[in-house]
Amino acid sequence: MSDSNRRLLPYLALVGLGLIWGVSFLFIKVAVHDMSPTALVFIRSLSGCVALALIVRAMGRPLFGEGWRSRIIPFALLGITGGLLPWAAIAWGEERISSGLASILNSTTPLWTAVLVYWLIPSDRPSALNAPRGLNEPVT
Repeated sequence: MSDSNRRLLPYLALVGLGLIWGVSFLFIKVAVHDMSPTALVFIRSLSGCVALALIVRAMGRPLFGEGWRSRIIPFALLGITGGLLPWAAIAWGEERISSGLASILNSTTPLWTAVLVYWLIPSDRPSALNAPRGLNEPVT
């Protein structure tokens, strides 16, 4: 690979990542015309689960490691609050707003996280050092 191609590789990767993330909102908008948000979230979660299980098995690792029973409840809570509920909210919202607006609102997540942290966790308030990293995301 030539030097000029190597310099372009990070930019191509960024464009590809942007397309992957951006087109998901378009796919959600198209899918909610034919199915309910709940069915869409179920299909999305199931396909992600199958894909990850195949990757883990292809790497030769066990699907469940040692002590998985003690971690099942925290993992289930994380999956519900960090995956299922936001995906269902996005799918439900895209029945009512455009996919472009949904993606813009989704990009403000770090901003709302900083606001909630300020109110709910006073010991971990954003400072001049750590706030700009998360608040810069919606701008870029």
